[in-house]
Amino acid sequence: MISLNFKLCVLQDLAANPDEPEMKNIKCLFCLLLLFAQSIVSGQDFSNKGTDFWLGYGYHVNMAGAANGGSQDLKLYFTSDKNANVKVDIPGIQYSATYTITANQVTTSAAIPKTGTQDARISNVGLYDKGIHITSDVPIVAYAHIYNASVSGATLLFPTNTLGKDYYSVNYTQSSNNTSSNSFFFVVATEDNTTVEITPSAPNVNGLTVGSPFMITLNKGQIYNVMGTVSSTAVNSNYLGSDLTGSRIRSVSTNGSGGCKKIAVFSGSGKINIGNTQGGSADNLIAQAFPAVAWGKKYLTAPTGTQPNNFYRVCVTDPATVVKLNGNVLPASSLINGFYYQFKNGNAGGTNSPVPNLIEANRPVLVAQYCTTQGAEGNPSTVPGGDPEMIYLSPVEQTINNITLYSAAQNLILQSYINVIIKAGGVASFTLDGAKVNGFLPHPQDNTYSYVILPVGSGSHTLYSDTGFNAIAYGFGSAESYGYNAGTNVRDFTPVATFQNPYSRIDSAVTCVNTPLQFSLPLAFTPATVKWDFSAAPNIAPNTTIGPSAANTPDSTKTINGQTLNYYSPGKTFTFISSNTAALRDTIKLYTTSATPDGCGSTDQVYSLPVKVNERPVAGFIFASNGCVTDSVLFTDQSTTSNGLVNRWTWDFGDGTIDNRTTATPFPKKYGAGGNYTIKLKAISDIGCISDESSKSILITDKPIAKFTPQAITCADNDIVFTDASTTTTGTIVKWTLNLDDGAAAFTNTTN
Repeated sequence: MISLNFKLCVLQDLAANPDEPEMKNIKCLFCLLLLFAQSIVSGQDFSNKGTDFWLGYGYHVNMAGAANGGSQDLKLYFTSDKNANVKVDIPGIQYSATYTITANQVTTSAAIPKTGTQDARISNVGLYDKGIHITSDVPIVAYAHIYNASVSGATLLFPTNTLGKDYYSVNYTQSSNNTSSNSFFFVVATEDNTTVEITPSAPNVNGLTVGSPFMITLNKGQIYNVMGTVSSTAVNSNYLGSDLTGSRIRSVSTNGSGGCKKIAVFSGSGKINIGNTQGGSADNLIAQAFPAVAWGKKYLTAPTGTQPNNFYRVCVTDPATVVKLNGNVLPASSLINGFYYQFKNGNAGGTNSPVPNLIEANRPVLVAQYCTTQGAEGNPSTVPGGDPEMIYLSPVEQTINNITLYSAAQNLILQSYINVIIKAGGVASFTLDGAKVNGFLPHPQDNTYSYVILPVGSGSHTLYSDTGFNAIAYGFGSAESYGYNAGTNVRDFTPVATFQNPYSRIDSAVTCVNTPLQFSLPLAFTPATVKWDFSAAPNIAPNTTIGPSAANTPDSTKTINGQTLNYYSPGKTFTFISSNTAALRDTIKLYTTSATPDGCGSTDQVYSLPVKVNERPVAGFIFASNGCVTDSVLFTDQSTTSNGLVNRWTWDFGDGTIDNRTTATPFPKKYGAGGNYTIKLKAISDIGCISDESSKSILITDKPIAKFTPQAITCADNDIVFTDASTTTTGTIVKWTLNLDDGAAAFTNTTN
């Protein structure tokens, strides 16, 4: 799927005759929703499986003042359903390493360097040229794990094509047994000349003013790190520090050089305890942030294994957002810093009851789940007790149905778990490492969903269902833990990204040869001008730049997830006259300028959409018939397609009847009269590609009229002469059966 989001307009001209195979009245085959400036589409996959990732070696308490790089290590985990060749680059320090990935197994990288000229650590505040770049020749899943003997944290990594422009840091109340245990967040630029606006929510070592935007321009692979302050005086053995939750990090455009660019954002803590006001063990935290456009409105949770008492934060971008916990509205008075609600466990069965939760909101929110310090908040101090962890949860709108994940053994993890939330109908097909899973329970807050808490061993695990699910992976040891979102989609919920045609609705930038279509562009801002550039789409016709011209009044306006979108179109019908390949996609470029810049809707924004153009299916069929009007003809489809599958068929039987079918099962057809008929078939694929007609002729004969003239008078024992007078309007009579009504069996002649 595509990082450049697009939405298909479903218009009345199309809906008026959805079964018309010629698609003459298509008003809008698809509309491109393009909300990310400088977006480059690389296939419409918004999952955490990808071929390009950016991250940084986030802060860990053991980095502080460590001349030898610290006792912590950063390692990367890679897995894929295909064999893969992976490269890890840190361009700013000339580091490179390659790995060969075996399908359905997990490969662990070497420790990322932390000393000398190739020191990749983000060990203090400010600017670093140490972005870590992961690339692969096929899609992979990647995780990062920073740990030492007793301080461990991990995160799922998101591919570059899923990244956004607007993020909020989500951390936790900073408290630790070490004075160097700062809260932090950092941003990684994925393109040169990326302007980033940072608005910190709390005092920080950088000296940035709380609540005031700070601007910095980063080049590709550069990182800017912000760290909260920490008190030098302990309170009950805890050193308290700034909680940077609610800090906003966004990519903006201020110089008209091409709009906002994708950034990656990570949040965490060098070391933190959760739930223990008297000191106690602590862990580092690190998690890659979801872009704000990928937040959801409904979350289902489950407690964490042997440490079931969890804290939760529900983050809102609008303080007016109504949030419900297990059906009860959270009072606005409990909203902290205008940004988040915090609660322990849930309110079903009592505040301290570790229940599965349902969190709902009328606007998109982000939910983080926290494990506590070992022995805190009613959790056991016995081994494996665990330690603090922060996991950003996926909403039920952001599911995945097939993932291979890694349950870590480092460091000193004694028991790993996987929590799964799934629609109840998907339980039957759910497997763990190929085996059916028992033990799913109805979710007590929504019985249309089920959940399970699975103890697993260390190593790779594959989860599959024919239904999408949410999952988190985590593990506990003695005062030790790790945890991360196991796999998700990171789909931009601003639109519903689809293509639409009369026959299907799909999430990919795919169309067909000689299929008429019109484009429409929805924008979240009001542009001054729009220009359509087809110079990089050699197979599109017509192929002439349109504009720049005044946008004027939009074709239509819609509100999606609370955001107003204005739709603009070039006002022409287009076709692709030839198919293309993955390496040579036809790319449509769109440019806009905005009279009212909002930081991203500024000047000369460029949007690029590589479109895959498929050949049309090839229709074909056979039939079996004895040629008689009294018997049915058996028709069997033999249509083929090089992309996808054929899922609709339009049969014209030549007698005035049309049959639109959705199955390839052979079927009978009986003609009402004899004659020579021409049968025509068109095949339609699952992406709406329509074949040329395939036609064949069939001769159907009427029943012959049996007639004969016997000799009028004869005598017993004399021959009787019968003269055949049978007739037929089609074909030739070749067989006659005569019954003399004398008790003898009828007999058949092949002559008359």
